[in-house]
Amino acid sequence: MKYIVLEKVKEGMITAKDLLSDKGKILLKKNVVLDEFYLNFARKQGIESICIKEDSDEKIKEPSNMEKLILKQEVKNEYKEMFRMTTSDQNMTIFLDAIIENEVRKRIYG
Repeated sequence: MKYIVLEKVKEGMITAKDLLSDKGKILLKKNVVLDEFYLNFARKQGIESICIKEDSDEKIKEPSNMEKLILKQEVKNEYKEMFRMTTSDQNMTIFLDAIIENEVRKRIYG
């Protein structure tokens, strides 16, 4: 693992440690596959660097559309109650979509 300044972190890299706020609140868990949503979130939180797994320096191959579709449906079914409670909030819907994308990647690549 190594710390990389946020400007050099690439989509597909994986967090090696929990990302904490200055108050100790967990912002991102370890083993999260970073994407545009998470990188923008880190920027908005004022994060300067992220601890990255060294073997994730190469961009992770995207799953096929069929794999994504099947896994997204599985994850949505698992989070069904959460979606029912928050579908009227557009920001929460976007956040939950990002969680689903990350979960799909974790299930495909471990």
